[in-house]
Amino acid sequence: MKDDQMQIRTRKKWLQVYQELGSVSKAALRGGVARSTLHRWIL
Repeated sequence: MKDDQMQIRTRKKWLQVYQELGSVSKAALRGGVARSTLHRWIL
């Protein structure tokens, strides 16, 4: 359960970074995740 909570917190963090930057590409580069992954998290 703790791993799931950590994943959720991490995803929320990168979604916040995306909102601050206003760019999926920039947020994905900063977070080291694929743009397609970040797009899935946004939906």
